[in-house]
Formats: sequence, structure tokens, C-alpha cells
Amino acid sequence: MHALSEVARQPAATLQRSLLRPVIIALALLSPALAQAQPPATPVGVDAVKTVPMSQTIPVVGRFVSPQSGPIAARSPGPVAKLRVNVGAYVEQGDIIAELDRSRLNSALELQQSQIAELQAHLKTTQATAKLAAQELERMEKLRNTAAFARFDYDRRIQELAVARASVEEALARLSRGKVAHALAAVELADSNIRAPFRGVVTQRHTSEGAWLRIGDPVVTLVNNIDLEIEADVPASRLSGLHPGTEVSVMLEQNGGGALQGDYFR
Repeated sequence: MHALSEVARQPAATLQRSLLRPVIIALALLSPALAQAQPPATPVGVDAVKTVPMSQTIPVVGRFVSPQSGPIAARSPGPVAKLRVNVGAYVEQGDIIAELDRSRLNSALELQQSQIAELQAHLKTTQATAKLAAQELERMEKLRNTAAFARFDYDRRIQELAVARASVEEALARLSRGKVAHALAAVELADSNIRAPFRGVVTQRHTSEGAWLRIGDPVVTLVNNIDLEIEADVPASRLSGLHPGTEVSVMLEQNGGGALQGDYFR
């Protein structure tokens, strides 16, 4: 009876822990066996995320264009003496396409040359007059403190020297203007030979021998068929991937249905 009374006085929580200990110990003993019964875990590898540029090629339709083409105009007026090329002719840069009559232009150049010679002679005369006036004024200045000095003559010599020097300046200006006119006449004579500004093929003739040409009138139409460029219609969404120097692949369609591939740079 004494032992039972001692057990009855123990707290309820202590009694519950005493009863649960065997259960916990039993579960602990069973857990290794359960773990061994499960299948082994599958190993999983993880790669680092990297950012790399994406390259994508899309086909676009293009066409060959000539960067140099158009009518070749006359730069000097006059009648056509000779037309040297026909349609389909190939010319190099600087080749003569047509010749204008040069008789009038030659006469104009000779006239300018004679006028320059006349102006040069006039300049020498004015320079000699100015030199003489300077000498006369210097002689009068030496007589300033003598009885032979005349104030009126001295003032007149000063005025004569000023006029002579002005004549020299005028002669120089006229000579300079004459040289410019002579240079223009020489340019017009050189422009009587109408030359090709670039190489290419003549596709059209706009005049004939004997016709009078004004400045700017077309003579022939010339197309550069050697230095060609390719124009392609690229979608706007793809323009960000194009930069100067980008390498592109060009397919040239042939009559037989085949293609010729080459690499071009732009």
C-alpha cells in the first residue's frame, strides 16, 4: 500500500515520459532499416548560366547598282566637230568622247595672249614714268635750302609722283585681269575636248556631228559597269546586326539555274 501511494503521488507528465521512452527507442531502431530499403538518390549536375551572342543568317533580295551613271555634258559652247564613241563602246577615265570645233576658241586664246603683251608693255611705261617722277622729286628736295628751290614746282612734282604710282597700280590690276581672262580662254579650249569623267559603257548618244552644243547640253550617257555596288532590302528588325565591314555572302543567279557564291565586304 505504501508503494502504490508513492506512485500515485508522481506528476502526470513524468508518468507520460516514462511510458513514451520505449516507443521512441523502438522507432530509432527501425529507422536505419527503413533508410536502407529506399533506392539511392540520382546525382544532378548544374551548369553556370552564360550569355553568348546569337548569330543568325537570313536571305534577302538584292540588286547590282552603278554608283556612277548619267549624261556627260558639254562644258564649253560650240559645234560638234567629231563624236568618237557609239552606243555600247567602253571608255576609260579621261578618254575623249567628242570634240568641238576649236577655231573660235583658238582665236579667243590668241586675242587674250596679245592683250596680255599689251598690258605688260603699258605696265613698263607707267613704272618708268613713276621712276622719273620720283627722281625729279628727289632733285627738288636737294634744292630745298637754296635760292633755286620753288615751292610751286616742288608741290607739282609730289602730285606727279602720286599720279604715276596710281597708274602703276592700275596697270598691275589690268594685267592681273588679263591673265585671268587668258586662263579662262585656255580652259574653254581644253574643254572643247569632252572627256569621260569615269570609266564605263556608253548607253545613249544625245547629239551628232555638226550640232551646236551649249554649256550643260548632254553629249552621251555613261554607266560605270565595273565598280558596282549591291543594294539589298534588309528588314528594319535586322539592321542592328549590320555594321561597316560585316562579311556577307552573295549568291548570283545564272541562266542555268545555278548560283555563284562569293564573299563581299561593305
